[in-house]
Amino acid sequence: MHRTGCLLVSAGVLVLLAWTVFTTARLARHAVSLQAHARALPGLTENAAPDSLHAAGEHLSGMKQDLEEIQASVGPLLPLGRLLAWVPGYGPDLACADDLFDVAHGVVSAGDRAFRALAPALDVFVGGGDPNRQVGEEVLPVLLAAAPDLRIAQGELGAASTARKEIDEAQLSPRVAGLLDRLDRYTPWLEMAVDGALIAPTLLGAGEPRVYLVVAQNNQELRPTGGLISGVGVLRVEDGRLDSLLFEDSYT
Repeated sequence: MHRTGCLLVSAGVLVLLAWTVFTTARLARHAVSLQAHARALPGLTENAAPDSLHAAGEHLSGMKQDLEEIQASVGPLLPLGRLLAWVPGYGPDLACADDLFDVAHGVVSAGDRAFRALAPALDVFVGGGDPNRQVGEEVLPVLLAAAPDLRIAQGELGAASTARKEIDEAQLSPRVAGLLDRLDRYTPWLEMAVDGALIAPTLLGAGEPRVYLVVAQNNQELRPTGGLISGVGVLRVEDGRLDSLLFEDSYT
């Protein structure tokens, strides 16, 4: 009986060791892939060429897949990192591991979801659309169809923002703090893009016409509002189409 028990314990230890080695190798592979995607993104997003923008979308999708694989491997263990704050060198990073993952996953998932939802509109802007239709007419149906995904992305960004407030970057290692700072720089732009895409259909006259007052100011004759008002116009938009634009000289 004693020998059988020892064999069972040994077998259990070997299985645990094998699982640890396999999981560590898997995590390392996805961590390297995640970093490669993250390094490639900044240069691609600064280039408005269609190929670069679509490549940026593929990198976002790759980052999301890597994060989901990491979550599947060690997700339930991440909250336990708070118990390891004492570990020299890595303690603060481990203690924030759960919140750090929530921030990264929320931002990347929202970015990937928004990009896929808005990709058809991107094609219209950078690739040209139907010459017989105005850009707004082509983009509006895409924005309306994307709204459900954009609201989900908005929620993901909100959850990421909540998790971010729990992290004191001053306590993190320089490397992790640098990665978090990169996310902090891009997140406001993503939030603005999602919010803007959600409100755009209303501004484009979806469902009912929208009328805007356009004021032309001369910055060579400064006034408290910015410049002398030299002209005013009325702009009417309906269902993404510029219906009319009437301008009048303010002197008449």
